[in-house]
Amino acid sequence: MERLGREMLDDVLFYGVLGVIGGGRLGYVLFYKPLEYLDHPLDILKVWEGGMSFHGGFLGVILAMALFARRHKLRWLAVTDFIAPLVPLGWPPGGSAISSTANCGGAPPILPWGNGVFRRRPTASRAILRSCINSR
Repeated sequence: MERLGREMLDDVLFYGVLGVIGGGRLGYVLFYKPLEYLDHPLDILKVWEGGMSFHGGFLGVILAMALFARRHKLRWLAVTDFIAPLVPLGWPPGGSAISSTANCGGAPPILPWGNGVFRRRPTASRAILRSCINSR
């Protein structure tokens, strides 16, 4: 792929952020609480109440990169090849955000063979450290 100019780098970052936030929110709405938001559609805009989905964010970025590639007349696979090595840079802040809202611990196990490690909620600093170590 040709070298991206500064303006194109700004654009790809902008598209990526919109894809993560928009797709993450819509994914949460569609995957987890579709009936609730069908009754109250304006609540979709209440992002301060929480509710994001990794799956939706992933799909949102895929769509955003397709739109970016089309706008700049680039091959979509070339754009995704460019951004793929940058993805691990988003894991520490994402892990910190998830951990600080106590969403990553899961439910305590109820079966006898369940792993008790997940009973504790990791702190944000431990989540950041774990994300940095795992991204290498």
